[in-house]
Amino acid sequence: MTTPPPPIIYKDLIIEILSWLPVKSLLRFKCVSKFFKSVISDTGFIKLHLQRSPRDANILFKWKGRFKHCTAICSSVLNNPSFNIVEDLGRREWDPSEKHSIIHGSCNGLICVVVSSPPKLSNEEYLIDYQFYLWNPATRLRSQKSPCLSIPSSISCPEFGFGYDSLSDTYKVVAIFCYFDSMDESVVEMKVYNIGDNCWRDIIQNWPILPCYIERPSDGVYVSNSLNWIYVLYGERVILSLDLGKETCRPLLLPCGVGNDHAPLSNLGVLKDCLCLSYNYLATEFVVWQMKEYGVENSWTQLLRINYTDHPNDWWVEFTMYPLLRILDNGDVFLIATHGYGSTCGAVFYHKKSNKVENVKISRRLTWIYHMDYVQSLVSP
Repeated sequence: MTTPPPPIIYKDLIIEILSWLPVKSLLRFKCVSKFFKSVISDTGFIKLHLQRSPRDANILFKWKGRFKHCTAICSSVLNNPSFNIVEDLGRREWDPSEKHSIIHGSCNGLICVVVSSPPKLSNEEYLIDYQFYLWNPATRLRSQKSPCLSIPSSISCPEFGFGYDSLSDTYKVVAIFCYFDSMDESVVEMKVYNIGDNCWRDIIQNWPILPCYIERPSDGVYVSNSLNWIYVLYGERVILSLDLGKETCRPLLLPCGVGNDHAPLSNLGVLKDCLCLSYNYLATEFVVWQMKEYGVENSWTQLLRINYTDHPNDWWVEFTMYPLLRILDNGDVFLIATHGYGSTCGAVFYHKKSNKVENVKISRRLTWIYHMDYVQSLVSP
């Protein structure tokens, strides 16, 4: 009796199976054979795997401790509301080795880390040098540092944004800084760095954004091939939208009534691949809007309104800023509550059906905490 030949698993079927596996498994499978290593290292496979990687599965927390900035990848809290964030943060993936390194964005599994130098005197003014590198926590690979971007120390807080330009298949870092010139006039400069280039370039502004300023320090929010910040333009709050492909700017209006001077401080974010806006309205309600079609201002839709009078004894209603984290499929909401920019923070789950709030524990040692979306990938930094 002859032995039947072993079953044949076709190449396309192997690639299909591998494309659904987590990064950690794929890194191990590279050692199985040259064929597996070749497939998993292929740029086409890496893009396919990224497309199939689960979104909204992880949150990248970054927080400021007493002496340094730290970060952690947290997924358990989304699956278990009673999970203690302290425990997950205690198993942090990365602790910056450089004193002045801060995370300023996450895109396609890559994290942008900006490193700044102490001020140094040059031509009778003090300059701060900024460099960045990309880091993939899943593969634990990091890129070389970028060329220096020297900015006068008198410019208090340059804003950075990081995103992927799908038109040129390039990752880009953008820096925006505002200052007053010798004529005491407001000046806004924008610079961009393409990964792999050897210098920063100026972005020519194509619409009048003067006089304007960023409402408060924030990273650019990446969505639909663009980076977005909230600016105050001629006393009116607008979204500064930078198209990464065309490298052109345009203003986007906020929902009616949200952009005026008396409106509350707002937080930009991304929900289900759409730009979203959340804010604490007159200390009476927490409100969430979503731009259903990016760039179409009349597509703003109100998703959520939590009335604080329904929760008179809850600690979180006294907090002033609520960066929204997730609206789950069942309508429940997970968010971080912070007191201004300051030293107290907490997290809550709001159960929409029962209109009840459940606390999520956060370590008291944290002095400042905020989040960004993160997806594991094989993308090379």
